[in-house]
Amino acid sequence: MLQSTIYFISFAIVSQYWVYHQELLIGIKKATPMLTITNIYYLCFISLTPFATSWLNDSFLSRDSAIATAKR
Repeated sequence: MLQSTIYFISFAIVSQYWVYHQELLIGIKKATPMLTITNIYYLCFISLTPFATSWLNDSFLSRDSAIATAKR
């Protein structure tokens, strides 16, 4: 049950970033190389969200995960 909850929280976070990303890029007529590189970096960090939520689930009561979550 907890794994499913963590999955849906992770999915909701990624979905929210996807919607914001679409709203930001709706007015772009042509993609430049810099925009493409920026999007790749953005995708790289967003793709880490499931790993971060899994780590938080695995070490929920640890001091390190509490500090990392509080810094967000």
